[in-house]
Amino acid sequence: MAMTPYIRSVTTKNRIKARNGTITEMPGQLAYRQQLQNIVTTTGDYVTPNPHAYTKLAYMTLTGFERDTFANGETQEITGVDLRNPNPWVHAPTQFSDNVKAMALLDLYDRLRASDIDLSIDGVQWRKTLQMLALWKRTCFGIARNVRHVIPVAQKTQRALNKLDRSRLSEMQRRRQVSEIDRSLDWLAARRLEFVYGWKPTVSTFHDLAVLALHPKPNEGFLTIRGRGYQTSQKLVRQPINGLPCDHEIFMMERCVVVCKFAPANDTLERLGAISSLNPASLIYEATPYSFVLDWAVGVGGWFRSMETALMHQNNFLGGYQTRSFKWTDSVKWEGKTKSTLPNYEARATGNYRMTRFERLRLLSAPFPARPVVKVRFGVSQALNAAALIKQSVNLVDGLLWKRK
Repeated sequence: MAMTPYIRSVTTKNRIKARNGTITEMPGQLAYRQQLQNIVTTTGDYVTPNPHAYTKLAYMTLTGFERDTFANGETQEITGVDLRNPNPWVHAPTQFSDNVKAMALLDLYDRLRASDIDLSIDGVQWRKTLQMLALWKRTCFGIARNVRHVIPVAQKTQRALNKLDRSRLSEMQRRRQVSEIDRSLDWLAARRLEFVYGWKPTVSTFHDLAVLALHPKPNEGFLTIRGRGYQTSQKLVRQPINGLPCDHEIFMMERCVVVCKFAPANDTLERLGAISSLNPASLIYEATPYSFVLDWAVGVGGWFRSMETALMHQNNFLGGYQTRSFKWTDSVKWEGKTKSTLPNYEARATGNYRMTRFERLRLLSAPFPARPVVKVRFGVSQALNAAALIKQSVNLVDGLLWKRK
């Protein structure tokens, strides 16, 4: 292990004004520094990536001024760099995120499998699929009719909402408009869920099977697969210094890349695994009602498929490496005044602190996905699906309560 404490340091002078007006200068004050820590290096063969790691710190110290104003109007002031220690490193991460590594492994085994077909899941749900395909109103003409009716139904709902806003409506007219809005929302919710969880996966399965039959994947021999995962975060932390507010605007970006080389697998088993799940736990999970809702937040379904692919190819692993890195920045702003009347204390200064960490490891065995991916983003599509699902669930509960009455 090697250790280089400082790559570069920049110092300057601070200007100090005393209460009696005397000005002095204090040299040798730290303005900027780059620093390396935790350096790990190995001598390699210029062919295989070497294990190595380092942590780099680069920071511009808190620069500005702080001033004391006394009751008689006299001031005492210091202007320059490294005024105070905002203690930014307590907000820095101490280790890499397991979730980013889980993302990289999920991407790695998705690319290795190279197919989204899962006939076993389609087989579990074959009754619903056949019922949907058998109804002629839900075939191509039915889909076209539903698509054609989406905009008119939405416009009808908007007109009903506009009428509902009018205060002149009688109670019976208001109930009629509410009932019309409810029917329109029911229709839109049903069509949304039918498209997302009915027609879309069914058509996708037929398309992928046709592509696989017309253009079978050739036996490419040795495979080098690269999986990537990344995650960003941003937050604002307020940590007062000497009674004045100090804001830390923190940004974090982390990446993980896993590269693995595999020998050719059993051709029959590989082709079977590409079109169907061989994991009983995956079948049970996918057959569980509303399991897709859990997948919005935690990718349990993808985790089961990744485990199956990892187990199928673990004996064919030839080598690989894992690279993890993150960049962390903290933009510090210290600004404020104790009060507007005398005496008071005032400060205004800024600083910037950065940490970069890099780590590369050589893999001796195929990495195993130890946990599902936690999805921190909730997109527009999931929001629409959730709204449609809630509307359908409310209707189901209302129907059950009506039957009990």
